[in-house]
Amino acid sequence: MSPSSDPANAATEEAMFPVSLLEDGEVVVLAIKPSGWFILVVSFPVLAAVGLVAGGLYLGQEVFHVIAPQRAMLLLCAVAASLRVIIACFQWLGRLYILTNKRAISVRGVVRAEVLGCPLRQIADVLLEGSAFERLWHVGSLYFEVSEGGPAEFRWTCIANPGEVHQTVLQAIRRAK
Repeated sequence: MSPSSDPANAATEEAMFPVSLLEDGEVVVLAIKPSGWFILVVSFPVLAAVGLVAGGLYLGQEVFHVIAPQRAMLLLCAVAASLRVIIACFQWLGRLYILTNKRAISVRGVVRAEVLGCPLRQIADVLLEGSAFERLWHVGSLYFEVSEGGPAEFRWTCIANPGEVHQTVLQAIRRAK
């Protein structure tokens, strides 16, 4: 999380995103991907549901002697869980969060990238939040409160070292104003 003026980090940052995203005079302060835990965090609701269905099938078969197509249902559960994890992997691959001296940028998408940028001068506040599940894995999300004229919803989801990133963003906003 050092400024891009550091030659060792400049090459790494340039490889992470297209330089064409930057405007004249913009300097990259921070370029990060979501934490690897992003995959588990976004997949958790589906994985939990699949686990409950599989557990219910097992209990139904063993305890209550309910006759059900157990193998087919377990295969369906495994396919659903696998598909959700694969989709989450692609979502993770296609996300990048960039902080410059002028803007906060969020890039999402693998095939068709969606780029959201918000000038730092339009950011009223940055909230650091994390669900209990996120805090368990030491990740969090930054929610940018944007004044009128900016994107309606702007956030960086499931980032590692959220406290440190939050402070870096707040410092950049103070310098920009």
